Amino acid sequence: MSGLAYDLAHRLSQALRDSEEYKLFLQRREAVKASPEAAKMLDDYRRRQLQLQLKHLQGEEIPTEERERFQKIVEAVNLHKPINDFIQAEAALGQLIQDIQKILFGDLEIGLDETLDDLVSNDDLDNLASNDDPDDDGL
Repeated sequence: MSGLAYDLAHRLSQALRDSEEYKLFLQRREAVKASPEAAKMLDDYRRRQLQLQLKHLQGEEIPTEERERFQKIVEAVNLHKPINDFIQAEAALGQLIQDIQKILFGDLEIGLDETLDDLVSNDDLDNLASNDDPDDDGL
């Protein structure tokens, strides 16, 4: 019986590779990688974002000047079309994968009695996945 599950998983993997979201992601990733300046800017942005998120999670106060510096980085990234296009394509692919994961595992009873929906609301997941709030500095 598990042979069928593996076969279906391989078919799903191929379907993801054939999806428009994945193809666009690869295309836009290559556009960023083709420009050393863009690749460095994206890397710096992500590194700084992760550092600030870790500080925030550890309960450290993030000074205003540090937040303002990061906000300038965010603005520069948003204005850089290849990077912005890549981030949007990455988010669309992530959303597709998240939706598929919910379909695959939503009804499975794994672990204790709680399901993912009991632990985390859709609003929580949407807030993590989106950065639509202009006042949000990525933290």
